[in-house]
Amino acid sequence: MTTTINRTFTTPGNYTYDSGLIEVTGGVAKLKDAKPSTCSIFDSYVYANNATYGDGTLTRTLVNATISGGELDCTGGTVKYATLPADNFAALSTEIKLDMLFRPDFNNNPGETTYLFQLYDGTNNNNFFVSMSSTGSVSIRVYDNVGGLAINQSFVKGDWVLNQQYRIVVFVKSGDSRCYLDEVSKWSNATTFTRGSSSTIAYVGANSVGSFNGHFKIAKLYVGNSVGSYETDTTYPTARYSAANPTIEWNETFFCTDINTLSDTTTETGSDAVKYALERNGANYYWDGGAVASSSGYAQSNTSAELTDEVLDEFTSGNRYAMKFIVYLHSDDGSTTPEIDLLSFNINASLENPDVNTLVNLEGYVYDAGQAASGVAIKVRPYEQGKVSNGIFHRYEYETIDTTDANGHFSGFVYYLTDQWEIKIGKQSYRVSIPDQEEVNLKDLTLTLVED
Repeated sequence: MTTTINRTFTTPGNYTYDSGLIEVTGGVAKLKDAKPSTCSIFDSYVYANNATYGDGTLTRTLVNATISGGELDCTGGTVKYATLPADNFAALSTEIKLDMLFRPDFNNNPGETTYLFQLYDGTNNNNFFVSMSSTGSVSIRVYDNVGGLAINQSFVKGDWVLNQQYRIVVFVKSGDSRCYLDEVSKWSNATTFTRGSSSTIAYVGANSVGSFNGHFKIAKLYVGNSVGSYETDTTYPTARYSAANPTIEWNETFFCTDINTLSDTTTETGSDAVKYALERNGANYYWDGGAVASSSGYAQSNTSAELTDEVLDEFTSGNRYAMKFIVYLHSDDGSTTPEIDLLSFNINASLENPDVNTLVNLEGYVYDAGQAASGVAIKVRPYEQGKVSNGIFHRYEYETIDTTDANGHFSGFVYYLTDQWEIKIGKQSYRVSIPDQEEVNLKDLTLTLVED
C-alpha cells in the first residue's frame, strides 16, 4: 500500500535529539540559540563584518580599524575604532555588565588619553564609558537617565606591559557597582541612580567624537543587560549555533519495500544545510553518487535534491526494511541556523514486525517441465485483506522473499502472522497453510491454485 508520511516537528516528544544543541518549537526544528539571555552583544572578532551574536543587527562598522587574528586592531596611535548598532542595547537600563579582553600597544602608559569603550546616544543621558589617561589610570563614568554623572571612578596603573592581554570587567548597578582587572577588585561604589533604555551606539576603541587615538587590540567584547552574580571569569559561547552538525530523528521506524518520493520544507541561510541519511535495519546509509554506502556522519549525507526518486529506489531494491530518516542540521559558521518544518515521503508501506515468536524460514525448489527454473521471484502475503496498525490500514501486498537460483532453489523468511498464506511463484498464485514452526519446506505443504 502506498502511504505518505509527514513529519511536521510539532511535538518535541516524538523526536530524538540533543536538546542542548537543537530545539523543536512552533512546528520547526532548528539549532538552539546559545546566546545567553542577558547578553546584549558579544563580539569575538572571528567574523569579518559581524559581531558573534546579539539582540539586534550584528553588522559592525570599522573606522580605520581592522580585524585580524580574532582581534579588533585599534593600535598605532591614530584614530581607529568600531561601532555596533544601537538596536542591540534596547534592554540596557539600570544594570550593565562590560567584559573586555584587550592588549595595549605600549609599555607603562599610552602617553595620551585614549578610550576602550563608550555607550552614547547623542546626549549624556545613560552615557557610559571606559577611558585611560596619559599616565595609565583607567576611568569609568556612568551617567543617569537625565544626564547626571552618577559614577566617576578610576584606578591607577602605570605599569602596563606591551602586548600583554588584560581583562577588565565592569558591573554597573544602582547601589552596587564594581570594577575588576584580571579578576582583582579595583573599586566598588554604592551610589544609587536611575538609568533608562535609549538608542545607544557602542564605540569600541574610541569615544563617540572619534577624537582620541587608539592604542589597543581587543580580543573579546561582552555587553550584558544584567550584572548577574558578579562573575568575573565567565566563558561565553564562541558561536551562536552549534557547528557539530547535530541530528534529529523520529522516534519510530517505518517499514517499507520502497521509498517513492521525498520532499522537505526548509530555510537555509548562506551555506547552512539540512541533509539526510537513512537508517536501515539499525545501520545508517547514504547515496555516494553511484551506490548506497555506509554513513558515519554529516560528511556522508545527502540533500533532498540528491535523493531523487531513482536514488531512493536503491535504498530498498524492493526488499523489506525497518527505516527512518536521520536529519542533520548544519550551520556554516555558527552565526545562523537552518530550519526544517516538514519532511514528507511516500512509501510502499509494509506492516511492522509483529509481536510473535516464530520467524518461519520457507524454502523449496521450482521446476518447469522437469527442469530447474532459475530467476523466478517467490512472493508471499497473508491470505486476508490487511491490518490496521498505528491508525493506518495496511493492505497486505506481496513481498519478495527470494529469487530461485540455478538449481531452482529458494529460501526466505516470513513472520508467522497467520496459518493461511498466498504464495506467488512467477505469475501463478497458490493458497497454502503454513505451520507455526521455524523451518518449513514447500514440498511438505499442499498448495491450492488461486484462480485469477
